[in-house]
Amino acid sequence: MWIVADMDRTLVDKPPKGGYPTVQDGPCFDAVLRWLELGHRLAVVTTDAWLRPFAAVWDCMPAECRADGR
Repeated sequence: MWIVADMDRTLVDKPPKGGYPTVQDGPCFDAVLRWLELGHRLAVVTTDAWLRPFAAVWDCMPAECRADGR
């Protein structure tokens, strides 16, 4: 099963000026981890710059949750 979620203002807050929080700072991080640990998948959709999604979402996930295309 999949969750398809927008990155900014859904998984990760995007303040109008300065600073870019990560998914770990958001209210859904624990729920997303539980979802991935159950073997489900997450697709993150964004129009943001190509490097920020990796720093804000991908790099925050434990290695075991990034395995097998999850």
